Amino acid sequence: MRCARHGLATGHDGQCVLCRREAPRQQPVPTALGGTAAATWLGPNLLLAVMVTLATAGFLVSRAAAGLGPLAPATPPGSDVEAAEPETENSVADLREDEYRAALKLVEINVYYAPWCPACKAARAWLRAEQIPYRGFDVQQDPSAARRLRELNPAGSIPTIEIDGKVAVGFDQRRLQKMIDTAVARQAENL
Repeated sequence: MRCARHGLATGHDGQCVLCRREAPRQQPVPTALGGTAAATWLGPNLLLAVMVTLATAGFLVSRAAAGLGPLAPATPPGSDVEAAEPETENSVADLREDEYRAALKLVEINVYYAPWCPACKAARAWLRAEQIPYRGFDVQQDPSAARRLRELNPAGSIPTIEIDGKVAVGFDQRRLQKMIDTAVARQAENL
């Protein structure tokens, strides 16, 4: 059909584009609560979005407080995990390379890891590249290693690295090197 006034095609309401432009604008349909149809749709959905956001934030915070997830601190609160101790009297800088390597062989390094963990892979690759001897324990395959991991680090986060009884959680190359150097200096005193 065509509009008698403008000669244009009409829509489902019997008006052409120009007739619709000339028609007075209709006000939004009020609802029973006094708002418009759009406002009644927006209110509940906005409330739902806020509730989902708060629930997600609460979940992440509770996991972080338990020492789990991406927001967890590197060292869980209340755990026996120790930070690197200060340098001993004899510094590794005073050791010759052969003395350092001899003392390094006496340092016991255990790495608790899982094969899927990128930080674990990076830590083990760094130890291999630096030719630092260590023993690796896959906590997914070895239940006794998983139990030992929980003893060392109650949060169970990986990698957990034990260096002569001192524990490092996560892979921080400088911190690990400092802990290893401290352990080597301690072992060198006994040589």
